[in-house]
Amino acid sequence: MFELTIEAFNLAEEYRTPVILLADETVAHMREKVEIPSSEEVKLIERKRPKSMDEPFFGGEEVPPMPPLGEGYYVAVTGSTHNEYGIRFTADPEVHRKLAERLVGKIVNNADKIVKYEEFKVEDCEVGIVAYGCTSRAVYETVELAREKGVRVGFVRLKTIWPFPEKVVEKLAEKSEILIVPEMNLRQLYYEVERVAKCKAKVYPLNKVGGGEMITPEEILAEILRRRGQ
Repeated sequence: MFELTIEAFNLAEEYRTPVILLADETVAHMREKVEIPSSEEVKLIERKRPKSMDEPFFGGEEVPPMPPLGEGYYVAVTGSTHNEYGIRFTADPEVHRKLAERLVGKIVNNADKIVKYEEFKVEDCEVGIVAYGCTSRAVYETVELAREKGVRVGFVRLKTIWPFPEKVVEKLAEKSEILIVPEMNLRQLYYEVERVAKCKAKVYPLNKVGGGEMITPEEILAEILRRRGQ
C-alpha cells in the first residue's frame, strides 16, 4: 500500500488523471512491517508545466501541461467539453470528439507503462489463477499445495486492474487449460478475464462474500481439482 500510494500520485501527475487506490478491508486491518525508504530513494514525478500563456494548453499532446494553483495562471475547473485553450465549447461535436479521444488515448496508449502485475510459476502451468488484493495471499499457498499434488498451477497477481492487463492474461490463457478467478465479491474481475481469454482457456469464478471469511488456499485447491475432474 505504501509503494502503491506513491505510484498513484505519480500516475496522477504524469497522466493528469484521477487515480483510485483500492484497499480491501483485510489489507486495511493487517499489521506488517513497512520499509520506508529515504526521501532520496523515492521517485517522484512532477507534472509538466506550461511555458507560455500564449500557447494552447490542450494542443497536440496526449497529456497537456498543468499549472499548479496559485502560480500565476488563471485555472478554470470544469467538467464541460473545452477546446485547446481550455475554453468551454459544449456545442461543437468535433471539439468534443477530439477531447474524448485524447482523454482515453493518453491512458490506453500508455497501458504497458501503467499496468503492474506479478507472475508466480507461470512458465509451465496447466492451470492459471488470476487474483488481486487480499485473496492473493491465499493463492500463493494454493500454487504450492497444487504442485505437491502434481497439478502445475501458475498465478498472475494484478496490482492494477485498469487499464486491464489484457496481454498478460491472454498469455496465461494460451498456456493454461483452465483459469480460476477467486474474488471476495459476486463476480467482477471474472468477466474481464473471460473476455480477454477469448475461449483459449475455460474460465471459472470462485466467489465468497459476507461474514468476514476469506477464501482459503484449500477452497481454491478444491475448486481446481473439481474443475479438472479430480
